[in-house]
Amino acid sequence: MGEVLNMTSEVRLNMRGELDHLQLSWQMLENVLETLPFSGDATQERYNILLAVQEALTNVLRHGYGGDEASSNVELRIQALDDHVTLELWDDAPAFDPTQQGARRNLDDAEQLPEGGYGIEIIREVMDSVGYQRRDNHNVLILEKQLATVEV
Repeated sequence: MGEVLNMTSEVRLNMRGELDHLQLSWQMLENVLETLPFSGDATQERYNILLAVQEALTNVLRHGYGGDEASSNVELRIQALDDHVTLELWDDAPAFDPTQQGARRNLDDAEQLPEGGYGIEIIREVMDSVGYQRRDNHNVLILEKQLATVEV
């Protein structure tokens, strides 16, 4: 049995003002995720993470900043460790914990789904862990996903 590859890396993207936050974060995150090992269907795992971040970022821009991108300040932090990747979405909008919103819904029964309000459910469905903290007047949404073990 070989040695397990130890990896630690961190990338930060700070977005302020009238930018296309969704496009910038997607492109940067897509490039970072390409470098990480995922077990199973790696393409699907990467897409799921991209989707989760886009849902979270859309909610921050739409609800936290009320659609006013000119006053928005959002930072996306990605940290890859040996066995997982952690994504943190920081904003300085009013305090709001999305993990406490709404009961978990069954996303499999499309006929029973009311319109809207599914961002956090999608995030919960595709990520291994979803958490929230309030740090220094910032909302911090913390998303985690397991990585494949890489032997060298």
